[in-house]
Parts: sequence; structure tokens; C-alpha cells
Amino acid sequence: MKARMRVLFRCDSSKTEGVGHVARVSALIEAVNAAGGETAVVGDINTAIAARILSAAGVSEINSIPLTVPELSQFAAQWGADVVHIDSYSEMNNLRESLNKTGVLLSSIEDGTFGRRSADIVIDVSPGSERKYREPAGSRSHLRGVEYLPLRQEVLKHRGRGEVAPRVRRVMVALGGTDSADLTHELAELWAKTGVESECYLLGVTIPPELILRFNHVRWFSLDRAPDIARTFAQMDLVICASGTALWELAYLGVPMATLQIIDNQAEYFRFSSERGIGLPLGDISEGARHEEVLNRAVPALRSFASSRVQRAESMKAGQTLVDGGGADRIVGEWRRLVHAKKVDAVQVRSARAGDASHLYAWRTDPLAVEMSRTSGEIGWDAHVDWLERSLADSSRHLLLVEDPEGLAGTIRFDEIAFREWEVSITLAPERRGQGLAVPVLHASEQWLLKEVGEGITLRADFRAVNVASQNVFQRAGYEMLVDFQANPGWRTSGKFL
Repeated sequence: MKARMRVLFRCDSSKTEGVGHVARVSALIEAVNAAGGETAVVGDINTAIAARILSAAGVSEINSIPLTVPELSQFAAQWGADVVHIDSYSEMNNLRESLNKTGVLLSSIEDGTFGRRSADIVIDVSPGSERKYREPAGSRSHLRGVEYLPLRQEVLKHRGRGEVAPRVRRVMVALGGTDSADLTHELAELWAKTGVESECYLLGVTIPPELILRFNHVRWFSLDRAPDIARTFAQMDLVICASGTALWELAYLGVPMATLQIIDNQAEYFRFSSERGIGLPLGDISEGARHEEVLNRAVPALRSFASSRVQRAESMKAGQTLVDGGGADRIVGEWRRLVHAKKVDAVQVRSARAGDASHLYAWRTDPLAVEMSRTSGEIGWDAHVDWLERSLADSSRHLLLVEDPEGLAGTIRFDEIAFREWEVSITLAPERRGQGLAVPVLHASEQWLLKEVGEGITLRADFRAVNVASQNVFQRAGYEMLVDFQANPGWRTSGKFL
């Protein structure tokens, strides 16, 4: 095993794509480097600010060229990558299959359906994504939800604002790294129409003379786009921004904001932040929306938001509560775990998490699993997610996922039914049945439980009398049939002392 994990990143940046993909990749580069790994980047990097952000992250090698799937796979193998991570909406059909042939794991970040592809590690940092079904498609790991949001160190070090300013004096209009829709001047005028005396900073654009002449109650400033923009964010009383990467950076920093949806792939972020009170939602001005109508309606709301310290404080608290800044380390930790797991010829066990909902649902609703289950009837997705949330919060239940070098093998659940007595249930992934995994999965899970609760426990397994396969599995795993528990017609019970 190589002493250092090597991660090859693929991302793009252009006028239309912005720098959001690059910002997320840069946060992960920093986390890999901090863990002692090595990094390289390939992609279509066509903006100066993106190149500066990557360089500031400390990437070992940058190749500003787009590669085809065969070329990327060949480059990854020659460079010695353990993981290839994709943060791009470009189509890359069959990339996972191509990489896996050489033992390389594919990690891919998606924003809902944007950028979705087959991958070993599927990441979706959209808030609430953990409650949405995502076809497992043979993936090894799903990291879903805002807890996996990767933020750059430049952002992390400026958190700490504890209260909002009594009144808004310093405002910024920041529409990402490129302002792909050229809306900065229009939104600067929106702010000026509120009539609030202030300083207004426009990111990455010049100040039109007519703006100065028409709105002399505002002092106008132009700021260059720079990798350390978070420092300036933290000095603002209010930022008008799009619902992209900057939204979550501002939420973490604790800067009050007014948000807009300016492109289609921001719809989920805009909807979620609006519902949670993270910033003032000004409206949807993406392609096809009526800009003038939306922005005219926004003026009084923005004026009220700026004048209400309470409203801005509540908005700040909602954002900081949601975003904790640990996403990059969590993702890199999972990469390290899976790289190690592929090289260890053994069954391994871990606790379930919210992002496992789709895998668990696919296994729970498999026809054979349903037929042999104690619960009859259809299991709805929403009910399943609620069950998973309760299970993860229940100290008397241990829900585990088990895997081997080939991937996920199934799930084990231990329920405490009496003092030092636990009921065990096992479900193998349908595609892993018939591979002799059931007994090793049980043994590995039992060892996990012993480490968790200590020796001197009794395990009990209930299964249908017609389920001969389960009876044989538990018998081979050292369980004995318990005659005293045969009162339930159609069911059998086996037990084991550890």
C-alpha cells in the first residue's frame, strides 16, 4: 500500500460555468494535503480566478486540458491515483468501469440531477438530498447532505461573527467568480433603489458612471476577484448573492445575505435556503423569468430586511447552525477508508448514516426480503427515511453496513430487547447472495457489537420457519435453536451467547 493517498481531480471553469466546481475541489485538495496525500488537477480551466484558487489550495500539478474518458483513465493509472474525483457536469460515460479495471475508485459530486453519473462514491451536498432516493447503481458509498459541503480554509478561518450590525452600512453584490449572467450592475441598482445610505462593493466589475450619478446616496467601490474574498465577505453587513457556492460560504461565515436564483441548477439551493430562512429570498431571475418584475417586487423586501436587525440576526443564525465546515474532512476520510478497504481481504463493518437511505431501501424492498420480513405490506420511501432517522437516533439499536473488497455486502441490525440481550437481523444485498458472505457478515458484526457493548451478551434471531436459508446461516454461525421460543406459529428462534 502506498504511504500516501493520491487523488486526481477533474473540474472545469469558464465564464458560463463559474468557479463553484473549482472552489469545492480546492477545499478537498486542502484536506487531502492536510492528511498527507498528493493531488493533481486536470480539466478545462479557462478563468484566471479559478487557476489562482487552485494554486492557493496547494495542488501538486495542474493540467488545464479536458481529457476524454480513455485519456483520463490512462492518466490516472500512470500518475498512480487511488481516487479520481469529478466535479463537473460534463458527460463521462463508462468512466467508472474504465477506472475500476485498474483498481482506481471514482468519486463524483452531483447537484441533484446535474452531474449525475455512476460512481463508487456518490456525493451530493445539496441540503436535504439525504432524504431523496438516489439509485444505488452498485455504488459503495453515498455521502449526501450539507454536512459534506466542502469549504476552503480561506473561508473556515474567518468564521466567528457573533452578532449583526445595528444597521447596514457595507453591502456587496457578489455573483460568483464570473457573474455568468452579467447581472451585477442590475443588482447594484436594485440595492440603490432601497434608498439606504451605504457603501456598496461590486465584485469583478467596474462602476458605470451613470450608477454614480443616479444614486449619490451610495458610495460605490469595485473589488477584484481573489481567492481570499472570504476575508471581505466577513467584513460586510449584507451580501446580495446567487444561490451557488457563495451562499454556503456566507452561511458558514454568518454574513446576512439576500439571495437569488440566476441559473437552473441553483433551484434546489434557492428553495431550501428560502424555506429555512437562510437569507432573504429575492426571487428567481434565471433564464425565462421576468427580471424587471421580480426585482421591482424585491426592493421593499430588501429595504425592510436591511432595516431589521432581528430579521438579519435570525437569518445569520439559521445559516451558521446548518453549515459546520467539516465537509471536506468527512469526504477525504471516506476516501481513505475505502482505499484501505479495497486492499484488505476481509469483511468490514461500519455504522449506518443518513446517506445510506437509498441502499437500505433497495435492500428492504427487494421481493425476497419483503417475503421473509416480519413486516408485511409496501414500504414507502418517506416512511423508510423516517424509520432510518429514528434508528440512527435510537441508542438501543445498532444499524450497520457491511462491505468487503468487492463492495457493499448488506446490513445487520441489533435491537436491544432486554438487559444484555439483543435481537439480530441480517439482509444481504441481492447481488451479493450466493457468495458465502452471510456467516462472515454475521461474525464481523458480532465482533463490532462486542467492542461496543462488551462481552456477556445473548443474541437472538427470529426467522420464518420456511426460511431454511436463514436457519442454516445462523446454525453455521454458531446459533442454536431455542425450543422455548417456538410459540409463534410460522416462526423459529435461534440464540447465541457471546
